[in-house]
Amino acid sequence: MKYQAYFVTCLLTAMLAWFGSVLLGVPFWAVLGLVMPGLALAQMYAANRFNGRASLECEPVPLTGYEMRLDRLEVARLDFDQLGFQKTDEFYLRMACDVVTFVHQHTHEPLYLCDYHFGQMVGVDLITYFEDDITLTTTTMQSGGTVPRQPKSLLQVIQHRSPAEVFAYHQHAVDFIKGRGVRPVYVPYLTFKERFMQSIREFFRRTRNPLWSVKFIYWHFTRRGKIYMKPIQEQYLAGTIRIFKTAVS
Repeated sequence: MKYQAYFVTCLLTAMLAWFGSVLLGVPFWAVLGLVMPGLALAQMYAANRFNGRASLECEPVPLTGYEMRLDRLEVARLDFDQLGFQKTDEFYLRMACDVVTFVHQHTHEPLYLCDYHFGQMVGVDLITYFEDDITLTTTTMQSGGTVPRQPKSLLQVIQHRSPAEVFAYHQHAVDFIKGRGVRPVYVPYLTFKERFMQSIREFFRRTRNPLWSVKFIYWHFTRRGKIYMKPIQEQYLAGTIRIFKTAVS
């Protein structure tokens, strides 16, 4: 279905460019170059609206069509088991780029691991919650660090590393935050799942502004979109983030 929609979009783009070239008397490729950016922004906006719909929920993984994704996630599960994780859940998110997710919980640490398969791309998030509503996420996906985040939503993008190395980076960041006087807290799985979905909805709620797509492209191609591509310790020393516990009056 996704590929059919993509084909229809390309066909409509070509038809619109052809009509424009005939009406304006200019080369087809010149009109196409003007039309495509606008349609790309419109498509991005429509996808964000779809992804952020109120009815988005975790669904059971479909019985057919996702066997290769499940096999890949099961293979990766063996690596995570060796790091002290146990699989807690699996679910499907019906988004513009649909996602199969395996959730793993660490047996000794207050830590969750989400392993995603997007069809053409895979990625991992390590998530630890702290007191004072602070969250630390270590992700292997560069796209996760493109968009500016809320002050208490800490992120480090660690790419091209083994699962053990990504886990070590996350643990170093946890220790660094603990050294700033903020303790990690245990979150039951159902609470984690609620927060997980809430964070998705909140993110896409912010994208409803039509100008967001333009901002996203700007962030993606400038230094602003790369500030999280370094360990938490370096972000802190550079002044990119602040870590402190709010005083209780």
